Amino acid sequence: MAIRTWQGDVTSVAHVWAGEINTYAENNTFTITLTDENNKTHAFTHTVAAGVASTAVVATNFVSEWNASTTTEIRALTASVDGTTTDKVVLTGEAGIPYTIADSVGGSAAWANEGDVTTGTGPNDWTNPANWLEGAIPVDNDEVHIPSGSSSILYNLDGLTNIDCNEFHVHPGYTGNIGGTAGQYLHVMMDASKAPMFAGTGTAYIYFRGEAGSSNTVNLSVYNTATPSEGNHGLYLMGEQYENIYVYRGYVGCGIVPQNGNFEAATIHVGYVDDPVGDATVTIGRGNYALDGSSGVIIKQYAGTVVNQSSAGVCVIKGGRYIQDKYGTWANGTEISGDAIVELNAPPNVPGASTKIGTFTLDDTAQLLNETDPSTKAMAGKIVVKADGVTIKDPNGLISWNTDSGVDSGISLDFAGCNMSQTVLDIGRNKQIIISDS
Repeated sequence: MAIRTWQGDVTSVAHVWAGEINTYAENNTFTITLTDENNKTHAFTHTVAAGVASTAVVATNFVSEWNASTTTEIRALTASVDGTTTDKVVLTGEAGIPYTIADSVGGSAAWANEGDVTTGTGPNDWTNPANWLEGAIPVDNDEVHIPSGSSSILYNLDGLTNIDCNEFHVHPGYTGNIGGTAGQYLHVMMDASKAPMFAGTGTAYIYFRGEAGSSNTVNLSVYNTATPSEGNHGLYLMGEQYENIYVYRGYVGCGIVPQNGNFEAATIHVGYVDDPVGDATVTIGRGNYALDGSSGVIIKQYAGTVVNQSSAGVCVIKGGRYIQDKYGTWANGTEISGDAIVELNAPPNVPGASTKIGTFTLDDTAQLLNETDPSTKAMAGKIVVKADGVTIKDPNGLISWNTDSGVDSGISLDFAGCNMSQTVLDIGRNKQIIISDS
């Protein structure tokens, strides 16, 4: 086991490829297959026209067609004819960006002396050993540290997927971006039962998973992220085998990009460092599934804001604002307490009771709000109010208050161990609820 420390300070070098037109005939083809910095493959083929008089003319026509390509990724490299050898095609990329170039021909055509002149690299290349303080890339069981600094990690992001990290820490003070170009994620595999940590303030896209070929899980802690523009996130997470994700501060999106992104987890815990209201915001996208393969991740929220756009389940909401934008599973007995505010913008459900809310409790000054959802929901069980100051707000009467005799003899609200002082009920017109003062 060794320590590997990212520094990202290699001088940028442009990728340069050159090849000479050796032989040709009418309708022969010369092809370049380009793998770009986002690991996407693009092919360019030049077909020799009739009446071409020399290899130099073939080279000139190749260059003209390349530079006029409608494929942006092809035009990202500039084609030219060598100043000395007039039948030599030269392709030059932007300094600092890695490419892979392969050549081929059709018919009797042939390249000569073709190949890379220089290999593109730079300070953002994850797999260049010179970008690591120790002069070597991580191998199995190494500790990986990304310390305070600003050099972003953008290229060859899946280059270390076959090694298991003993530790992976993005330290406070790191302001560089990680991934994100064309939706690319940095892939990080962890040794058994390890706990990576993220505290950087650059925008990051990371895909964590447990050790290959095992059921070992990942426990991730997030202490800070970038502060994004509205509708975006500071840390985008994908991955597999998350046993727990602890978010104490920052803006985290789980299973967000790309749409229906792969995100497998058991429990997401949302807390805070200093500010219970503003420290943490977690958005759970539609691309999540539970660690056991079933639909839904469990949420335990103690502060901050959670926006649930998926079928993720709820078992604890003890603070902050919880916004449900899609069907979710509420465990029976879910506790809403403290100063928690719950906004139901989509119908919750409980197992075996579609579009219903299970029995749950409201404590302290918790609030249940339903002000925007145009659909009708049903109460599968009663709400137990445990303290003064609770707010239940459904001004448009969108909640269908269930008074079936099978649910505690029709009780919809149970004031357990308290009175109704300062309790706010705003449930719309023509609603019947049955109140019990226990």
